[in-house]
Amino acid sequence: MIVMAGSQTHAFESKPMPLHPDYPVIEGYHQLTPTWALDVDQPVNRRIEDGSMVLWRPGFTAWLNIWRNEGRETIDQRAKGIESEVSPHAHDIISETSDGLFRHAYRLEEESGSNQVYAYYGHVVAPDSHVQIAIYFDAASELAAAKALVASITYDDDD
Repeated sequence: MIVMAGSQTHAFESKPMPLHPDYPVIEGYHQLTPTWALDVDQPVNRRIEDGSMVLWRPGFTAWLNIWRNEGRETIDQRAKGIESEVSPHAHDIISETSDGLFRHAYRLEEESGSNQVYAYYGHVVAPDSHVQIAIYFDAASELAAAKALVASITYDDDD
């Protein structure tokens, strides 16, 4: 999935923790496939892990997958399937259709060991495929960055 926003600092220093030097860094417009792209508002590292694209920086990680519409379902059919699988604990749910795309996103607070982890999940559905993104962040103040990342996902099929 994909990651962005905010910065985390060590208690003993005042500057943000750096990105990982062994991975590519992206910022701004980034083409995911010939039809899908997104806009990353601050530098993040990028890697592929277990078939997913991962965008991350300290305290913020996004996992992205792009799924083909193998079953040739309509956008409405896929939207209903996505909406039916949302956790009952989800809140701040967004479901909208515009410019031929269906967008669905929601928030969850999850636990990882003894720590609370904030999560923002999203789907952007086009006729032939869709992007699934899960964003995890350590500070509630990163929510705006997570929402902006999901909102930045675009689809352009010139055919």
